[in-house]
Amino acid sequence: MVVLQKFFYWPKLQQDVGKYIISCTTYTIAKPTIKKEGLYTPLPTLNQLWKSISMEYMSTLPSNKHGNNYVFVVVDKFCKMPILGAYKKSITTEDTDKLFFE
Repeated sequence: MVVLQKFFYWPKLQQDVGKYIISCTTYTIAKPTIKKEGLYTPLPTLNQLWKSISMEYMSTLPSNKHGNNYVFVVVDKFCKMPILGAYKKSITTEDTDKLFFE
């Protein structure tokens, strides 16, 4: 439409071009026919502490006086409260369990 308006002008240019596009067979075939109707379903709202959590390991940090250079982070998704636990690079699954339950 903008290209046409650069080179041509007549009083009902937009209406005429709109009618032509709607009558075009290629346009009607290529035009998507899926229409989104209705309301979207919202995500469930959390209503309890520690019902949903995330766990993450942060690495390559400078060592502290105990030689710990990794951080184990647990975040409650309801209140966004993080809990941090320091550990060494050689942590095992059992050590991770211990940190989590502490």
